[in-house]
Amino acid sequence: MRHYETVFIMVPDLPDEEREGIVERYHKVLTDSGSDMLVVDDWGRRRLAYEIKNFTKGHYVLFEHASEPSIIAELERQMRLDDQILRYLTVKIEDTFDKAAYEAEKAQKVPSKPADEPEDESEDSTPEDEDREKPSEEADGESDEKGEDNEDEEAE
Repeated sequence: MRHYETVFIMVPDLPDEEREGIVERYHKVLTDSGSDMLVVDDWGRRRLAYEIKNFTKGHYVLFEHASEPSIIAELERQMRLDDQILRYLTVKIEDTFDKAAYEAEKAQKVPSKPADEPEDESEDSTPEDEDREKPSEEADGESDEKGEDNEDEEAE
């Protein structure tokens, strides 16, 4: 088996029941043929980079799975025939899949920060923060806290 990721974009205005039915149908195509489903991630409605079939938004879903290449061909054939699927893409992550190694790697990626700790506030930048973070335009690349006074000294 090989390790794959499949992302597909559905028509954005589908009712929840129909959208869940489509996801379940493709999930079943993979599991019935012997694939191991690792992740099913519903990314939700997002704006498309460009218009596809007169839609500017789409509903994204990610499948991460271990499958045989012939199963991928069948999955993509069914997606190609489905009018509710705007686009799909399957990417091979690895040529061989070892479930034990995958589980070990996944366990290492678990964040070590406790849930009750506040998140780092540096990610949310305000306009004042952006002004402070701009690099200095001096030739030597060092920043000086004197600001404009330093320019006067250099001119003398």
